[in-house]
Amino acid sequence: MSRPPKRPPLRPLAQPGPKEPSQLRKLFLRGLVILLIIGMALGVGGGIALAVLYNRLPDVRQLEKFTLPQANEIYTRSGRLLTRISSQGRYDPIPLEQIPKHMQDAITSAEDRRFWEHTGVDLLGLARAAFVNIRKGGTVGGASTLTQQLIKNLFLTSERTAKRKIAEALLAIQLESKYSKPQILEMYLNLVFLGHNVYGVEAASQVYFGKSVRQVTIAEAAMLAGIIRSPEYLSPYHRMEGAKKVQAIVLNQMAKDQRITEKQKEEALKQPIHLAGLRTSYPHPYFLDYVLYSLREKVGEGLFRRGGWKVYTTIDPEAQAYAERVLREQAPRIMRYGAKQAALVSLDPRTGFIHAMVGGVDYSKSQFNRAFQAQRQVGSTFKPFVYLSAFEQGKDLKSTLQDGPVSFGGYRPRNWDRRYHGQVNLLQALTMSMNIPTVKLANELGMDRVIDVARRAGVSSEIANDLTSALGSSEMNLLELTAAYGSFANGGMRVQPTAIAKVVDVEGNVLFDYYPPQQRVFPLAAVSQLNIALQNVVNKGTGTGANLGRPAAGKTGTTDQSYDTWFVGYVPQLVTGVWAGNDTPSATRGGGGSVCAPVWRQYMRFATRGLPAEGFEVVQPESSASPSSSDASASPSPTPTGPAIEISEIPPQTPPPVESTPSPAPTPEVTEPPAEETPTPIEETPVEQPSEEPML
Repeated sequence: MSRPPKRPPLRPLAQPGPKEPSQLRKLFLRGLVILLIIGMALGVGGGIALAVLYNRLPDVRQLEKFTLPQANEIYTRSGRLLTRISSQGRYDPIPLEQIPKHMQDAITSAEDRRFWEHTGVDLLGLARAAFVNIRKGGTVGGASTLTQQLIKNLFLTSERTAKRKIAEALLAIQLESKYSKPQILEMYLNLVFLGHNVYGVEAASQVYFGKSVRQVTIAEAAMLAGIIRSPEYLSPYHRMEGAKKVQAIVLNQMAKDQRITEKQKEEALKQPIHLAGLRTSYPHPYFLDYVLYSLREKVGEGLFRRGGWKVYTTIDPEAQAYAERVLREQAPRIMRYGAKQAALVSLDPRTGFIHAMVGGVDYSKSQFNRAFQAQRQVGSTFKPFVYLSAFEQGKDLKSTLQDGPVSFGGYRPRNWDRRYHGQVNLLQALTMSMNIPTVKLANELGMDRVIDVARRAGVSSEIANDLTSALGSSEMNLLELTAAYGSFANGGMRVQPTAIAKVVDVEGNVLFDYYPPQQRVFPLAAVSQLNIALQNVVNKGTGTGANLGRPAAGKTGTTDQSYDTWFVGYVPQLVTGVWAGNDTPSATRGGGGSVCAPVWRQYMRFATRGLPAEGFEVVQPESSASPSSSDASASPSPTPTGPAIEISEIPPQTPPPVESTPSPAPTPEVTEPPAEETPTPIEETPVEQPSEEPML
């Protein structure tokens, strides 16, 4: 392996840029900054702590010898080397005088407008940020300079503490006392992270635009500068619309700073952006992109850049390869429903280890990882949280509700079939994914209680405290929803999902050895009731397209106009979630049962081939001697060959008068409640060996 290129030695530049402050003014400003820092230090331990901290700071002159190190080695969970991912080819240092002036100006306008005036810490910026934060009642912005960003990324961790901020400020002042402004700007432009494992504006220009930064236009320079704050999220390969928005912000600021003219700004806003096309040389790129993202989050940007890590992942290479194959093969069928994209996540609910993750149907065409980067409405896959909340409060599968017209302060939920079914029990309501009984149940329990159940399961995304959330109007990503269902599969025990099991540094020290602990979040009796109902969804309800011929549970989800379709299901040893839809939300013609369930079934047949067919543990609730009734029957311990739980036919009822409740109406911002798909099973195919499975 060739050694990474070294950055050019620091040297005086022919054109140092804007005039720097006078020496007297610089000394005065530096003194003010140091006094400010001392004042901050008094709040976290006094002047002695400041002196100790200062003596422990690294020497900023290390920057002169900085190089990107050796590649990271990525291993499978069994310890087999999967690939080496190197920073070489994505770091290409370039002298400042060869970087166009408009590229330099775009960066300073976007990240540090007073770069040429301050002495490492921007007092005016700090004061402005403090004023805004006080006015907004919280921390909404900071005032890190380019110098501070450079220090934080190369020497410090990403922790948000007063100690780290003080160290960052002291090092920034030290750096500015040893190097000139042009030298600092050169270092920053060559080392700033710009997504896709790319460092520096030269490498980024090559990756995004297929040309040297020497040739970038004002429009392209503004886009690169705009994505610095969140390069993975705002990458034009992922979100061109978002990248264009921040580009416009940078161009407006450049014009305001008089670094470009109004005419140049208008021309740049109209210029189309042509991307070069992103390529990768490593296997399973969606999964490994998530591994690199997780590693950066765990060790911090500075340590991540040093590289040389041995990363032991949780990937099951065979399952991952088959998941990629399934989405590739199923893509034509999915497209017939109007959905162009799909994603899949599969993990062990007992350990939290992610076995497979596929973020799209074709990585070469789109590197956006929809498995964890896309927030979409979850539809009826949210309903299990409502019913689990009811089971926790003493209700059981025989508990009944009236399915009929109802109004909650003007909000009138409706069933997917536009019919009313009279008195139904909870088993029937969840099996057939009825909306009205679900909303009635959520109203009776209170959405605070329902949201608490989702939080305990591991959902971290915002959930509106509104009755439409009971039908899945809030947004989540596939990874968190799938992991939350893992607590159902694991008998009420929650385990945090992870793609990394262990990390070893270049010296052989184990930095991270993770075996997620199990945490009891739901009583087994309540989860047992839910698992019976969700098995019935697969056997007799809206999810029959996912039937494996062995005990399995799951739930379909379809949002209004089928913008998003879902199926999340599980056996005791494995939980898998599938999403399908379009990146720009648009109507499709399918539902979770017809679009996603067949994808789930094809993958799960392969992934469970070596797992024994186990039933879910059944514990009777204290309030009921048995979960069965004339409508539902269940053996004490479901067996792989046992009959499906039966539900009786529910005759349509003549609509009774609208039942009115005093509950407040939902907030106007919430969308129309999602509708569930008709529970018509797809054409059944014989169970075959996974390697020979036909298209469904």
